[in-house]
Amino acid sequence: MARAKLKPGSWGNISTSGEGDKWVAKALYCSPRTGITRQVTKAGRTRELAASALLDRLRGGDGSVSGDSVRIGGLDPVSKLIEKTMARKVAEKKAGAQSMARYESTVRNHLLPKLGAFQVDALDIVVVDDFLITLNETAPSEARRAKVLIAAMVKLAATHKAIPDNFMASTFTPPAKKYDIVILTMPQIDRMLGAIDAWGQSPDRRGPRPDGRLGEVIRLALGSGLRIGEVVGLRRRDVRPPSADGAPWTVTVAGTIVVPNRGPIFRQAWPKTENSVRTVPVASFAAEVLMHRMSETSDAGPDQILFSTRTGGFVSPANLRRSWRRIRSQDDLQDLEQITPHALRRTVGTLLAKEISPEYAAKYLGHGHGTSVLYAHYVKFINEVDDSGSGALDHLLPRRALNS
Repeated sequence: MARAKLKPGSWGNISTSGEGDKWVAKALYCSPRTGITRQVTKAGRTRELAASALLDRLRGGDGSVSGDSVRIGGLDPVSKLIEKTMARKVAEKKAGAQSMARYESTVRNHLLPKLGAFQVDALDIVVVDDFLITLNETAPSEARRAKVLIAAMVKLAATHKAIPDNFMASTFTPPAKKYDIVILTMPQIDRMLGAIDAWGQSPDRRGPRPDGRLGEVIRLALGSGLRIGEVVGLRRRDVRPPSADGAPWTVTVAGTIVVPNRGPIFRQAWPKTENSVRTVPVASFAAEVLMHRMSETSDAGPDQILFSTRTGGFVSPANLRRSWRRIRSQDDLQDLEQITPHALRRTVGTLLAKEISPEYAAKYLGHGHGTSVLYAHYVKFINEVDDSGSGALDHLLPRRALNS
């Protein structure tokens, strides 16, 4: 009897045989891309291991050992879907190095251990909901990041017809973190800068004295609204002196310093997002910092970083934050415990929104989605309404004395 023809993407019975000190599993496999049927093999120390390894290879599609085939199938493990999704994120180049490191951590610590062994066609609303709700109870930020990844996974699986449809719109959404928006008052700013300038000046201090870089970075951040990584990522070419009398100094935000989990610190050629590239005018006290840094680096080329370490390397934003935490831990600065360098940016956003407009503040800070991010995370508002409502409300009741 003629052997039944295999359908593309399917395979025949798996057979095993002993060969020396190992077992070899074999099966005929029909490629989904070419329609060609060929024999695929895999070896193992035992009959069961060899058969299992071959099955994994066959499920990878087109007989590929790495599982790096083009198509995702419903019988494939979710671990393969995760791998494909992460590879696509890398190829898209939309996420920066720090974001990719966080995604990889979420995959390693949560997605693979909990969902990796599932078959792709077992993913549904119930499975995803249970995973996200459970994770949200202990790690809300991880749950929000996990949903982003799972949404990309499910979209890819649906595109490959490994699952019937994309069901993510109906799944649980971890609530966004509620921020207590902290902005600085003038007395707090004065005390903060005074503490930074005085830090390390004690005659009893051991080791090299601070070079004043932290104070300059803080002043420039306060006078420009830049993130700390963007400040220390400024190059000489990014600074523009006034073009006319009375005009402000400006800086072009075109990069940031990144400290990855693995590998050396580096300058990323765009800010937090590509939409954050912008040119902004700075305050006069920030311009003084720029003039000083431009003078200090006057012998260097246009790509010279304005702020560098004593050895000429990039300044780590994490080290600057660590220095500030050490300063504010002093007994007389306990009330500044909640003040972080990012509070400077929120202070700038609140002031600009109040004095000019929320739209200007959002553009100045480099937000690419209007004022939604500004209101949610940056601006502390107390809505003030003019007096006209008072007269209108007087018509509700005739004017008469209380209790009459």
